[in-house]
Amino acid sequence: MMLVLSYIMRGHTVYKHMSLLGIIVIAHLLSAAPVYAQSNGRVNVDIMTPVIVQNDGAMDFGTIIPGTEVSDLRIDQNTGNLAVVSGNATAVGGTVRRATFTINGNANERVRITLSQNRVNLTRVGGTETMRLNRLRLDGNRNRFLDTTGTAQFAVGGQIRVTANQAAGVYQGSFALTVDYF
Repeated sequence: MMLVLSYIMRGHTVYKHMSLLGIIVIAHLLSAAPVYAQSNGRVNVDIMTPVIVQNDGAMDFGTIIPGTEVSDLRIDQNTGNLAVVSGNATAVGGTVRRATFTINGNANERVRITLSQNRVNLTRVGGTETMRLNRLRLDGNRNRFLDTTGTAQFAVGGQIRVTANQAAGVYQGSFALTVDYF
């Protein structure tokens, strides 16, 4: 703001004159009420059903006879079929299946499945010998939608490494995964 004062000299008397603009500005400032606005904010909260994951079936490689060299056997995550990828171990039967899971949560919501690890040691029941499970794979995209009832199913395949002359017995272990909304 600028207030302009001018001095006019007439004879020996000095007259002070304020410009018209300065008078208007001062009058406005003195007469104006405080200016402010007020409003209320809104709050919304969407409470969702927690995601629940159930293991419907364990991964099972069936019965294997070890060979004379290291062998890798893989259960396909899409088909559940067992294949000898390398080595000379022999699959001789038993139940072969991929791990299967059911997700329950809010209908039509998007979820993300994350395999927490990709290498697990299986340990022989009653012993200390181990066998490696790795290359865990989902049967599709890790990002999925729950259906209209709030469920979805998925499967996981993997690969084991059977060493030459692997000790006989049942080998067990587990792998972790998480499912969350996003």
